[in-house]
Amino acid sequence: MRKRSLIENIEAGGIMAKLLLPIAFLLPVTVSWFRAKAQYLGYLNFEQGHVIMVALATIPLCLLTMIYIKTVNKFTLERKQFVEIEKQARHAAELEKEKLHSLFLQAPAIISITRGPDHVFELFNNEARKTISGRDITGLSIRQGLPELEGMGFFEALDEAYRSGNPIILQESPADLKQADGTYVKHYFNVVYQPWRNPSGIIAGILNVSIDVTEPVLARKKVEEALKARDEFISIASHELRTPLTSLKLQVQMTKKGIDPALGVIPPGDTLKKAFELIERQVNRLTVLVQDMLDINRIQTGKLALELKPVHLSALIKDVVEQFAEYLATAKNSISIEVGEEFTGLWDRYRLEQVLANLITNAAIYAPGSAIEVTAKKKDNMVEVCVHDHGPGISKINQAKLFQRFERAGMSINISGLGIGLFISKHIIEAHLGTIRVESEVGQGASFIFALPLSQ
Repeated sequence: MRKRSLIENIEAGGIMAKLLLPIAFLLPVTVSWFRAKAQYLGYLNFEQGHVIMVALATIPLCLLTMIYIKTVNKFTLERKQFVEIEKQARHAAELEKEKLHSLFLQAPAIISITRGPDHVFELFNNEARKTISGRDITGLSIRQGLPELEGMGFFEALDEAYRSGNPIILQESPADLKQADGTYVKHYFNVVYQPWRNPSGIIAGILNVSIDVTEPVLARKKVEEALKARDEFISIASHELRTPLTSLKLQVQMTKKGIDPALGVIPPGDTLKKAFELIERQVNRLTVLVQDMLDINRIQTGKLALELKPVHLSALIKDVVEQFAEYLATAKNSISIEVGEEFTGLWDRYRLEQVLANLITNAAIYAPGSAIEVTAKKKDNMVEVCVHDHGPGISKINQAKLFQRFERAGMSINISGLGIGLFISKHIIEAHLGTIRVESEVGQGASFIFALPLSQ
């Protein structure tokens, strides 16, 4: 049998009360008439009639009171049940809200919830806090909590999503986020701004779900840069290889024309000597270019091996200077050596010759006709070797990128070479656990200094 509702019980009680109310009024009147008649006829005395009338008049009042009490009791009971059900429902809703809040906080994605047109954070989960050194900006507007995002498109996208009610999607958007130590770290995010509405259907705020794609974006950029560097290297290498090959081919052709075996014609000895010297220089140049390209490959693959043996620094410097004596004379560069004492270390002699040769030839190329000084001195447990020229010097801007691949200190593009000599030199010195740097002011020449650990 279906249980009646609270409203139905109240209505039933009201109907019963309406039915009994006329009886409550009519019954005393009727009883009074019968009592008067009975007394008149002598069947009842006054006291007996009065008692009967009171008793009969009390019956409907008692019935009404009982109905009222039963109705009130039922109303009270059902009201308590209704309040308990409502309390349980609210408790269940709070549990679900807390569960959802906890889920958002612990989610592996960056999640935040903002309210109002100022985008005040109501939730800023743990993953989001990691991007800003654990700071909690709940309760702040996005412009207050993340002012560093100004001008990066995030504020404008949030405003548009709130205004239009349509979701906004951002792909690989860069963001320089401030850390606890005051530094800024660049991140890249895929972002979805989803407007959310209150029960009345009015836009109340924005749900933000973001994925940090910094690692894959940087990896892709690194690959793109590597491909660009490869293409640039191939272009430069092709040009640099073509120049000596063309010169070599031309010299061979000219020498060949001067020889006629049938007539016994042979060029004079001096002519042949000059031709062979030119051919030798071009072959040496090709050898250096090929060696540089091989070294670049070794550096990129981590296979730049060293053959460490005891090396006397003063002898090494003198040998390299002697090798380039003719080259320096042609460039009209004078060179001096100053080594205060004998320095010995476990070094790779061939690789250090390569570094010194690169620094000395660079000085001759960029500062032709000037004096070059090569010095060595001890500093702590290291020896510092300096190659100084009196050329035009190098600006601070160019110094910052000097040891990168394909850089020529911002000098004339007409200067030949792959632009990788200093890049290779840097890796050779660092492989010896040393350092290399440049000190220069525009108009005051340049000093290239590398430091090597001495033998203990």
